[in-house]
Amino acid sequence: MTKFTISTAAVMLAAMTTTAFAGGYVAPVTEAPVYAPVAVRAHDWSGAYVGLKAGQTSGDWDYNNFLTGTLDSGTTIGGFAGYNMQRGNLVYGAEIGLTHLGVTAPTYPTLEFGNVLEIKGRLGYAMDRVMVYGTLGYMSGTITDTSGPTDYDANGMTYGLGAEFMLTDRIFAGLEYQRAALTGTYMANEVAVDLDTVALRVGFQF
Repeated sequence: MTKFTISTAAVMLAAMTTTAFAGGYVAPVTEAPVYAPVAVRAHDWSGAYVGLKAGQTSGDWDYNNFLTGTLDSGTTIGGFAGYNMQRGNLVYGAEIGLTHLGVTAPTYPTLEFGNVLEIKGRLGYAMDRVMVYGTLGYMSGTITDTSGPTDYDANGMTYGLGAEFMLTDRIFAGLEYQRAALTGTYMANEVAVDLDTVALRVGFQF
């Protein structure tokens, strides 16, 4: 091998070594996997539902703007059925219920309340599995004067507020406050009754 060949090889080797050290080792770039976000579906409150409720009712009465008194509070039990429609977070619908109030007037006239029928509209705001709502409707029932005894009809407006929470995809529980202002005619005299009911509600959504 000639001196020229050896010198040329040495120069080429030195150049390659210098280039390698100058650039350094470049590690391969591994990109992290990209995961698409999982969409969480909010609960849909639309559809039919049924349920039961239990609570306490209290109130006061006025007989012909002459006699007044306070009603003894009692246990309230009942059932209800309704239908919801939903648009965005807005939930609206109607409900019908049959309720036994369980309240009495202990002094004359001794009044006793039987079952009442409730028909009301509901307007609520849903936040996934929680909904708060207001109600406005009509209540009608029979009041008995046990000193007679005499029955007479009483009816009027009912309104209130409530909140419900979905325990599962189908079962819900809630708390509701209802105010009712009823009037009736007894022996040509007007009887006015104001009722306040707080009830726990449990139901099933279809």
